Amino acid sequence: MASTSRTIGPPADSAIGVSDRIVELPVTVIKTSPYQVRACRDQEHIAALALSIDDNELSSPILVRPTGDDGAYELVCGEYRWEAHKLLGRETITSIIRSLSDAEAAKILAADNLQRRELSDWQVCQTINMLLSNGFATTDNAIARILGRPRPYITKTRAFNDLSEGAAALVSGSPHLFGTSLAFDLRSSGYNKKHPALVEEAFAKVVSGALTQAGVITWLRSRTTPTSATALKDSTIKINNRKVRITVYQDTIRISCKGMNSLDIEAGLQTALKALL
Repeated sequence: MASTSRTIGPPADSAIGVSDRIVELPVTVIKTSPYQVRACRDQEHIAALALSIDDNELSSPILVRPTGDDGAYELVCGEYRWEAHKLLGRETITSIIRSLSDAEAAKILAADNLQRRELSDWQVCQTINMLLSNGFATTDNAIARILGRPRPYITKTRAFNDLSEGAAALVSGSPHLFGTSLAFDLRSSGYNKKHPALVEEAFAKVVSGALTQAGVITWLRSRTTPTSATALKDSTIKINNRKVRITVYQDTIRISCKGMNSLDIEAGLQTALKALL
């Protein structure tokens, strides 16, 4: 089926360039992007979007780029809108055709994923890996600009890459159950390298609902701290009306504070140690 030109208003998610074309493309000539790291699994969202499009039509065209194959196009932005059109049985979809390099297409797709629909931290990590492995970005600062996230978040999110294959598979299957803070805590504590099997066991418990991600570190500590370990000192102090428990062992200090982010504690310790050493 040949594409037909059509004049419509500007899309909500993309400025029209002077060389862009807005056309009705057959849904069958569009293919997914090789740089899409998010699996299109949210069928409930697609169904709701299809109802909206059926009632109100498409308010924002998808963005595609020519592939070089005769009449074929690669999807850059709008995967859910495209899937909704297929669900509705629509033969065509309003599309912006734009000539883009691989790097330009990957960067636009990565930014659009985060802007249009919230990704899990795990999915953000896969996006970071995609940008790095293809050479579309080389530093955490560059990635932070592309994704619109703080650089420290980018650096800490890459801690997912330290997980064992088994633990990574569990996170991939239930990405919204695991966050950047846990991944970074596991890297900082060394549990990934020292006790990968226990980390996998803990993650399996999170997936089953027997454990929350907030309790993973405590659970791992209970399994790895020798029962014969005797505390040299165990005290509870009050700082700014919050109870802080400090337990001192021969070569370990444990600090517990309910409601305190472990990353904030780690940052404060670094500052204190620099003043002492």
